[in-house]
Amino acid sequence: MEAWHLVYTKPKEEERAKVNLERQQLEVYLPVIEKTKTVKGKKTQVNEPLFTSYIFVRFDSSLFSVATINATRGVVKTVSYGSRLQLVADELIEHLKQRLSQQQNTPIELEKFAQGEKVMLTEGPFAYLEAVFQSSKGEDRAIILLNMLGKTQSLEVSKKQLISK
Repeated sequence: MEAWHLVYTKPKEEERAKVNLERQQLEVYLPVIEKTKTVKGKKTQVNEPLFTSYIFVRFDSSLFSVATINATRGVVKTVSYGSRLQLVADELIEHLKQRLSQQQNTPIELEKFAQGEKVMLTEGPFAYLEAVFQSSKGEDRAIILLNMLGKTQSLEVSKKQLISK
């Protein structure tokens, strides 16, 4: 009976393992997510595996040798507990495929705030105070200017704490 199995790959060789397993006529699923990364000062979209060093392979273990899979380039081993292979429910694979396709159809905002834009903090000790967006610091952090006690203070906060004013 064909079932999905969990396969552990060499670091950063998920794609290589996928290609080599597909050459053996196996169904392989490598869930990937699109991320925005800064490369050489420029923001670019890259696809990264959702589960680092893991892929899903569908095969019948009574018809296809596990040793053959383990000997495939890019693969370390099939995940098992003792002599029992780790099976993955079909529903889980379908759920992952649906969720990831929904996420890919959602436009990604590269920059939510512009420099000099008025923002308001939504949580923390400075909640509901107005500030000025200065710059992004990585994907999740921002530097804002907050006027406190007659002085302008620079603060680093999570972008999730900010809304446009």
